[in-house]
Amino acid sequence: MNLKVWIAESRANFLLLPVMLIILGSGIAHFEGHFHLMHTIFALMGLVMMHITVNVLNEISDYQTGIDFEVTRTPFSGGTGILTSGQIAIPHASLYAKINIALATIIGIYFVYVVGWHLLPVLVLGLITVVFYTPWLGRVVMGEFAAGLGLGALPIIGAHLVIAQQFSFTAVYVSFIPYLLVFNLLLLNEFPDLETDTRGGRKNLIIVFGKKAAAWIYIAVLLMVYVWMLLGVLMGWIPVWTLLGLLTLPISLNIIRNLFKNLDNLEGFIPLMGQNVMVVLITQLLMGIAFFIA
Repeated sequence: MNLKVWIAESRANFLLLPVMLIILGSGIAHFEGHFHLMHTIFALMGLVMMHITVNVLNEISDYQTGIDFEVTRTPFSGGTGILTSGQIAIPHASLYAKINIALATIIGIYFVYVVGWHLLPVLVLGLITVVFYTPWLGRVVMGEFAAGLGLGALPIIGAHLVIAQQFSFTAVYVSFIPYLLVFNLLLLNEFPDLETDTRGGRKNLIIVFGKKAAAWIYIAVLLMVYVWMLLGVLMGWIPVWTLLGLLTLPISLNIIRNLFKNLDNLEGFIPLMGQNVMVVLITQLLMGIAFFIA
């Protein structure tokens, strides 16, 4: 089968997120005097596999509920169309997800063995957010929170832990920033899918509160990213260099400026989704670089 099809099914364009998370998590460990190249690579491999798993499981669910047959696809939402077009059969996609989660689990078991049992709660919680995101969490107004945890906060804490082999206040504090960013990444990408998600049985913040209220939630969370960053520096909890993350503030302000006027204008909303992806990725990259410099 065409390798490009499997890459597309993995939603490879979203897999830059695990890379940025590992850069930031390993940067914090390096800042504290710890470095382990092999563990960094293994952590990245495991996180990429977990991300692929949740992407594929979500796509399978959207196929089975009929969401992907009705949704308007954008570069950032609406699925890949691989399953609905018949390029990959559902059993093959399911097997692909199972292989990825099995390999990620093997890496997790290795880390528990070499690092210690104190890593296990982080890994188990991460596994729960992946396995239960589509069938349950996304249907009880927990999807955005689960995404922020499983593909934001926990990877930072976990990456730092497998390198430094100990918990760190700095890692826990900084992990709140990826949590907020990924929370918002999912939230904004859900706007175009409001009607189809509703018919498909999902229940997210937009469905519960409506577009305008959800837009205010997005803005509040986005501004909190920079407040949290500034607070950490002012309190001396994170190095001054991490203020490099503020370089994405102009992009964020542009999103805020144009958000409400494009809530019902998909053509104008898509660029905002792209800018939001830039904020998520670049903010973490800049902060990761900052920790390495510091």
